[in-house]
Amino acid sequence: MSAWILGYIALGVGLLLVIRWAERRLPDEFSEEFIHFTLYPGEKPAQVRILEALVTLSEVLGIVLYLPWILVWSVYKNWKARRAPRNESIGPPEPRFRATPDNLADLVTVEEVERRECIDDPLGAVPPLPFGHLHKTWERFRADLLPGDELWSFASPSEKGQWRFRTVRGYAVRREGAIVAEMVADGG
Repeated sequence: MSAWILGYIALGVGLLLVIRWAERRLPDEFSEEFIHFTLYPGEKPAQVRILEALVTLSEVLGIVLYLPWILVWSVYKNWKARRAPRNESIGPPEPRFRATPDNLADLVTVEEVERRECIDDPLGAVPPLPFGHLHKTWERFRADLLPGDELWSFASPSEKGQWRFRTVRGYAVRREGAIVAEMVADGG
């Protein structure tokens, strides 16, 4: 949230508290007396004059005390943001995969993967295709393979589940020694 908005809200809350406090201290017949005292300002009782002075003083102090701090804070934040080191790297950040070179298991072929991942659902709710409902995702993944790419199966430990550690299983594409894509087959 911007410093201006925070300062504005703080000033408004402070002013609201002062007004509420003053309302409780003023007489019940405030509206009638207000009209009378507005027409005849010399006849105001001392209590009303003191409360008016306190309200005015709190408004002035609120502006005088809060506004410079808000301005200083805003200038400091802008100055700090300009001095912060910028990311000078070109291009998108490296993608983060679950598969790492340490948890690559077997070098496999597309045909092996399709044979392993063919779904056999006795109820017929899932199509009898590799990866079932995710078959189109598999087709896109397979289409992105380039000549010379290696297709590896992997099993990677996931975050701690509620009661146990889970293993994420899937397939990763290794190109020139680096993992460039993956497809999760079983999320644990």
